[in-house]
Amino acid sequence: MQISESTPELNEADPKRRKDTILKTIHYRYEKFIQFANSNAEFRLNFGVKAYSNAHILFTPTKELRDSTPVYEIVLGADHNRHCSLRRRQQGCEKIKVDLENIVSGDQWRWFWIKISSKGLIEVGKDGNELPFMLWEDPHPLNIEYCSFSSWENTAALWCFECSSNNINLNKSDSEDLMKKLSVMNLNLYDYRV
Repeated sequence: MQISESTPELNEADPKRRKDTILKTIHYRYEKFIQFANSNAEFRLNFGVKAYSNAHILFTPTKELRDSTPVYEIVLGADHNRHCSLRRRQQGCEKIKVDLENIVSGDQWRWFWIKISSKGLIEVGKDGNELPFMLWEDPHPLNIEYCSFSSWENTAALWCFECSSNNINLNKSDSEDLMKKLSVMNLNLYDYRV
């Protein structure tokens, strides 16, 4: 997987002094892990993605992944951007599948949030919507310490995220500011579909 990481320069007048992280992923492999500050707390991840399909987000108790490692894997735009799913293992059986065509786009940023409670409630929603479009409760919750991003074979994805164990405010005006920053940085997303 090719990962490009950068932190956009902030305007000195920006009162939030926020630093967003930008990643570019190609292929299906989790290599870059972000550690959460408090793994026992409820946390929320706000992020944007620009991909033609198959945007993968992994939540795991460990960075040492094996095929049998219990994880939460969320896929946005699976099966040629036709549905979303949540799995309890990498490429495992889907615990929930929601038909949502064109949920991600390679031409424009799409913004989402994921909340995971210490009791195993996993919610996935679109930015600006309080209600999730995908929801599942794990009867045997994992103690999540890390998250990671990936895409699928021959598919590129551009990610923007900020991680915290507290709620994060990433609203549409912030998203627009970030897209302007990305344009200045000349970060392009290429469609590697075959």
